[in-house]
Amino acid sequence: MEAETTLGRKFKLLAGQGVLYGAGSIAGRLAGIILIPLYTRVLATSEYGVLGLILITGQVAGVVFSLGLRQGLVRSFFDYDRDKERKIVISTVIFLTVFNSIFLLLCGLFFTGLLSRSLFGTSEYGFYFILIIASTVCDMFNQIAFSVFRVRHEAKNFVLYQTLSLLARAGIIIYLVAVAGWGIKGVIVGQLIANGIFMVFLLWLIRNHIVASFSMTEAGKLVRYGTPLAFVGIFAFVMNYLDRIILNHYVSLDEVGLYTLAYQLGMLVNIVLIAPLKRLWGPVFLSVKEDANFSRFCAKSLTYVMAIAGFVFLLIGLLSREVLVIMSARQYWDSYRVIPIIALTYSVWSVRSMVDVGVVLKRKTGAIALCTSIGAVLNIDLNLILIPRYGMVGAAWATLISFMVTLGLSYAYNRSLFRIEYEWARLVKIFAVVGVIFSAGYLYEIGNLYLSIAFKLGIIVVLYPFGLLLVKFFDKPETDRIKKTAGAIAGYLRRQKPS
Repeated sequence: MEAETTLGRKFKLLAGQGVLYGAGSIAGRLAGIILIPLYTRVLATSEYGVLGLILITGQVAGVVFSLGLRQGLVRSFFDYDRDKERKIVISTVIFLTVFNSIFLLLCGLFFTGLLSRSLFGTSEYGFYFILIIASTVCDMFNQIAFSVFRVRHEAKNFVLYQTLSLLARAGIIIYLVAVAGWGIKGVIVGQLIANGIFMVFLLWLIRNHIVASFSMTEAGKLVRYGTPLAFVGIFAFVMNYLDRIILNHYVSLDEVGLYTLAYQLGMLVNIVLIAPLKRLWGPVFLSVKEDANFSRFCAKSLTYVMAIAGFVFLLIGLLSREVLVIMSARQYWDSYRVIPIIALTYSVWSVRSMVDVGVVLKRKTGAIALCTSIGAVLNIDLNLILIPRYGMVGAAWATLISFMVTLGLSYAYNRSLFRIEYEWARLVKIFAVVGVIFSAGYLYEIGNLYLSIAFKLGIIVVLYPFGLLLVKFFDKPETDRIKKTAGAIAGYLRRQKPS
């Protein structure tokens, strides 16, 4: 009984903090979504393809050159109990990031022209690549500040400053693109200005957690832990970026633009689920890793996350066509064909950080790099086979297959390090219910846009929980809690009725 109570407290912490981090992650990344109507009406599909390639270059550069230091900060922070040692960890991460940033900027100055010619056959976009790299450097420091909020469980600050960052970025970009008419340049310059302002502001906010101290011992631990994650970033570059280069080679920049938009909408799963979970999971599970029921906590957490992922996938996958009609110009509507595939990929991928419990506990991050490298090689092969025949649909399937293989390899290795008995029967029930609902909503088409939205929302909101109840997904304690909650809500509603 005591174990159940402890487990319940952990899940309340996970859920409560998860809502806050989810709100912060959504706010921080929502600019890219709310600006889609502007981009798709101002930019041609080929220009959107160019923008997509430039932006993802900055994202990948940030992952590679940050050397996994943010993840190392989270891991090392909980090795110490005293505030002094924890400040040294944070300060060491910042000093290492300064060095990495200088190296990244030098690479940008020397190689962006070559990159522009290689991708687009012209040096015209070389300056844009320099700007996006400068923006990436600023964001590397911003993410360290947000990591400090995470490890100190300051979720409210995380949400507040992510939201302010969204408003600043969106406002600047809207002005530069819609008012000043800068097009692609306006998007990139807007990101640089917003990230630069917030870099100064956020570093000032965490100034009390920074000391003039650099630990060689801690730096060695951080680099050993994080360097394999930098290689993961390189392989992630292959899995998330190379398909667009191959599309550009075999098809056209127009199809790259369509695929970029589809990816952006399909990756809403990343915004609402994966990103907040990655920010929350490390601090939570590391803080309770010594508990007797830790393995059960991990198993049930993965089940709950997959249940949420199933709901998010249904929303994105079934409503993708309607969202495109509302948000974008007609020339972009064909993107709907690949959005469900991408959404499915990232819905299942949402449990990756929860699968990697063993490698984090044992500091075996090299295994993550190895698994991801195998997935990257498979991704290249599949893209070369599928894209010439099927275009962006082939690219989406290549992404799904390679991600699933990577996840499977990661699970197998983690199981050898730290055995967790996942709730496979319940996971199968989630997939079965999601499959039936998606098939019904996807195959049955309604001509009227608003009726179609109402129908699909209805079957998702009503049939998904009912389907889980029907297949007996919930165990007895969960069923009892559901009944208790339903009874409390019903009682509250009765009391609100006028006598």
